[in-house]
Amino acid sequence: MNTNIETALMSLIGSDPRFQRAMTMLQGKTPAEMQQVVMNMISTQGISQTQLAPLISDIKQKFAMFGIQL
Repeated sequence: MNTNIETALMSLIGSDPRFQRAMTMLQGKTPAEMQQVVMNMISTQGISQTQLAPLISDIKQKFAMFGIQL
């Protein structure tokens, strides 16, 4: 990940205990395992996959503007 983007993300959400827990859970996982962990975490927050799909699409488009493929 681009260091500037990573730094910006960490300054925004790095101190959130939920984010810190998520980062711990994702360490050493394959991309498929990471996706499953994230989907499990989202479902525990009461967000359905149908609600999430437009958000994911929007995030991918925004990152693509900076040349980052997700």
